[in-house]
Amino acid sequence: MQLRLSKKDILNEGSGGLEIKIDGCKGDPSDKAPGCAVFIENYKGTVQVHVWDGTKQDCQTIILH
Repeated sequence: MQLRLSKKDILNEGSGGLEIKIDGCKGDPSDKAPGCAVFIENYKGTVQVHVWDGTKQDCQTIILH
């Protein structure tokens, strides 16, 4: 499966961006229900990918160049 986006498509104005939830995977373990596993946003002109692995409340963030 392939999803093609532009930086404009994922502008983060408030709660914008793209959330990807994967059935069977848990995001932030402190959430009562399984949460977002991946969040992609355009933050101040940079594309950031946030990933929760289900073991820590804080996500890992990767900045794409």
